[in-house]
Amino acid sequence: MRITVAELKKMARSKGFKGYSNLRKADLLDMLNISPEASKTKRTRTRSRKERRPKRTRSRKERRPKRTRSRKERRPKRTRSRKETRPKRTRSRKETRPKRTRSRKERHIRTRKEYRTPSPSPSPHSSPRDVIIIGGYKFVKGSAIGDGSCMFHSIIQLLKHKKPTRKEGIEFRRLIADSFTYEEYIHIGDGIKAITDLIGMTGIDLTESQFGSMNILKIIQEFPGKEKVLREISEKLYRRYKNEFRSTHVNADEFMLAYTSKFLKLNIVVVGSNGTVTSGTNMVKSYPTIFLYNYMYSHYDPLIGMNGQTLFDWNQTRDILIDNTYLINF
Repeated sequence: MRITVAELKKMARSKGFKGYSNLRKADLLDMLNISPEASKTKRTRTRSRKERRPKRTRSRKERRPKRTRSRKERRPKRTRSRKETRPKRTRSRKETRPKRTRSRKERHIRTRKEYRTPSPSPSPHSSPRDVIIIGGYKFVKGSAIGDGSCMFHSIIQLLKHKKPTRKEGIEFRRLIADSFTYEEYIHIGDGIKAITDLIGMTGIDLTESQFGSMNILKIIQEFPGKEKVLREISEKLYRRYKNEFRSTHVNADEFMLAYTSKFLKLNIVVVGSNGTVTSGTNMVKSYPTIFLYNYMYSHYDPLIGMNGQTLFDWNQTRDILIDNTYLINF
C-alpha cells in the first residue's frame, strides 16, 4: 500500500516533529527517514488483459451461418437480354437526319435569316430581290458575314473582289481601329461625337455659342476649375469608343464609317431598300467610290455592278447619284 501525506503527517505528529503541516510529501519522507521506494508497493497483476477475456470458442467466420448460394445464384435468371427486349431500329440516326448543307465553320457564324443573301452574281438573270437599281444603274446585292463586323467584311470584299474569311475581316477592322487617335476622335463628324459623348456622361449645359464652336477642347476651356476633370472624362470616353471600334460584336456606326472612308481614301455610299441612298461620307473627287446595302440599320452587304465592277470613278459616281445632289459638289 502507498503511504499518503495525511498518514505521514500523523507519524510526524506522533514523533513530536514541528513545522510539518506545510511540507510536501518528499520533505516529510526525508524528515521521517523513510525511503520513497518503501512508500510504494508494487501491484501484482493477477492476469493480463488477454487472460481476463473469455476464450473465444469459435472464430467470426465460424459463427456466421453458411451461405447456401451466391448472389448471382439468388437472382432470377433473365430470359432475354436488354438488346433483345428493345424493338429493332429500321434505320440509323444518320439516315433520319436531313443532309447538312453548311460546313461546321458556317454553322458557328451567328447569322439572321434575312442576312443569308445569295452570293453576288453579275449575271443579268439574277433574282429581282437581289438587284438594286440606283439612278438607273443596276447592282447585285452580295452577302457578308453577319457577326457585327459586316461593314468591314463588305468593304474588303469589294476591294479584293473575293469574299474574305471571318479572320481577314476582323484583322481588317482592328487595323483601322488601331490607327484611330484622340485627335481623330475629337474631330470626327465635325466634332459632334466627342461633344455628345461628354454631355451624355457629365450632363453639362452648353450655350448655343459654345455648341457652335464644335471643338471639345475649346468647350472644356470655358469651364474654369473643371478643365482637367473634363479632359480626363473625354479621354476615357475616347478609349471606350476605340474599344468598341475594335470589338467584333459591336455594329459599326456612321462615325466609324466616316473614319474608315478617310483612312482608306474611299468614298462610301450606303443604300437602303428600293435603291434609296440613306447616307454617304464626305465625297472627294480623287477617291474611288463603293456602294453598300444596309438592311434596317443593322446589317451591311456589298453592292456589285452587273458587269462585276466594284470601284467607281468620280464621273460614274456622279451619274449614279444624279438624284442625290446633296452628296456631290457639281
